[in-house]
Amino acid sequence: MVFAVAATVLALHPGTARADEDPAALFDRGLADMRAHRFPDACRELAESYRLDPHAGGLFTLAECDTESGKVASALSDYDSFLDLVAHLPARERARQEERAKIAAERRVALAREVPTLTINLDPAIPPASTVTVDGRALPAAKVGTPVQEDPGDHVVSVHAPDGRTGDQTVKLVARDARAITLTLSSATPAGPATDKADSTNDPGAGWRTAAYVTAGVGGAALLAGAIMGAVVVADKSSIDSQCPTASTCASASDASAANSARTLGWVSTGAFIGAGAALGAAAYLWFARPKQATVEPIVAPIGKGGVIGLEGVF
Repeated sequence: MVFAVAATVLALHPGTARADEDPAALFDRGLADMRAHRFPDACRELAESYRLDPHAGGLFTLAECDTESGKVASALSDYDSFLDLVAHLPARERARQEERAKIAAERRVALAREVPTLTINLDPAIPPASTVTVDGRALPAAKVGTPVQEDPGDHVVSVHAPDGRTGDQTVKLVARDARAITLTLSSATPAGPATDKADSTNDPGAGWRTAAYVTAGVGGAALLAGAIMGAVVVADKSSIDSQCPTASTCASASDASAANSARTLGWVSTGAFIGAGAALGAAAYLWFARPKQATVEPIVAPIGKGGVIGLEGVF
């Protein structure tokens, strides 16, 4: 059949495109590939040629290629488009396409009996705003639940919900099929931002653990403050001892004031160390005394000739 198709196309090709133009070169390569039965390449080249230079002859040739390659739904659509295009041409141009129009009308009658259909239904639980795709091609919402013509072969049908969930089915169609499927969404929700596994709603020790973190932070800050103040006192100690041998004997009033400030800073440093120790001790208590999540496992253990059945775990 391919040689008859190619002969018809060649005989009716108007020959208006120049050989050095890309659409014409693509058209010629498409015809050559049709003769060699390289239909995927031929149809791709002819489709691109028609996209770049849309005219009735290019569309008819593409329809013939789709017919030969078994893409009956695509061919039927191409013939319908061709016949509609011819019907709107001026009378003189329409007369030039008369033979092609006759062939197209005959082809579409034969193809209409072979085209498989696929009805895509959605599970009632799927949100209304969800979208459906067939082989990555969006399916209009109006066509959901109605038979849609598709080419024979494998098709991946997907539904995409607004919350990110998806559902997929692969459907294999053969000629004259009338298939119907129902899409459902996956039960798993999309992965969101990482959250703390110890959710307070499930972990009774979450609050204790938070308190331990905060208390340990306070203790660490107090420890650091005490260390800094202690370092200042140690650095000034030799100077103060030389100027103020005793608490009541100082070389000057300013030296006495400096000595008093140093002593006060030393007391504060000591208090900070004591507070740090208390805070860190409290943090340790909160950490180790926090309630644990209950984990229960059944146990079966032998006791002599009998046995014991029970539960063990951490509460």
